[in-house]
Amino acid sequence: MNYKKEIFAGITTFLSMSYIIAVNPAILSNTGMPIGALVTATCLTAAFSTILMGLYTNTPLALASGMSLNAFFAFSVVIGMNIPWQVALAAVFIEGLIFILLSFLRVREQIINSIPINLKYSISVGIGLFIAFIGFVNGGIIIKNDATLVGIGSFVDLKVLFTFLGLFFIVIFEQLNVRGSILWAISLVTLIAWIYAIFNLEGAKSIGIHLPSGVLKFESIGPIFNQLDFSYVLNEHF
Repeated sequence: MNYKKEIFAGITTFLSMSYIIAVNPAILSNTGMPIGALVTATCLTAAFSTILMGLYTNTPLALASGMSLNAFFAFSVVIGMNIPWQVALAAVFIEGLIFILLSFLRVREQIINSIPINLKYSISVGIGLFIAFIGFVNGGIIIKNDATLVGIGSFVDLKVLFTFLGLFFIVIFEQLNVRGSILWAISLVTLIAWIYAIFNLEGAKSIGIHLPSGVLKFESIGPIFNQLDFSYVLNEHF
């Protein structure tokens, strides 16, 4: 075994998907779950899933939270349908058990193979557009408009400018083939935002920028661990 190659491959994979550590909690925290606990849970589930994938299947695949279902969970289910996040977690748990059963029975594979290739591509594009739309809304690029449902935000708004700056860095790093381009772009924009906050703290807070209170901090997953609420199981909206 080439240990140097394996270690380098692991680091490269981590850099490519490590942005999930920041993005997943940011999305799910909109439901009311504490973001600190979400960060810890995101890291633990990714580590456990990846280790299990290696030990059980001997396959070098890294697993982490999906960037489509988390947005659907937060904005469509919890916020859109006004369902408590504890109930939504119970639904995800039941869905997971069903998915495992379908996988063992090979039904999942048959369903996937029955979907036309063009529809598979369109589903991927649709999910990407959905996630991009949420990002544009959170970045202030797209705003609510009573006449047209959605409108374009102000391009002189600092929140919008920081969003475009992040997109600019991602494009540049991607063109330069930088490993972990999204993570580096997020880190660089975060650093610039912190520098801005040092000189204008109130202005920074008004657009959601906060200076860190420490270097390292471990948050317990207690507030969200085993918080499944099955009270809606027999409800027609479950």
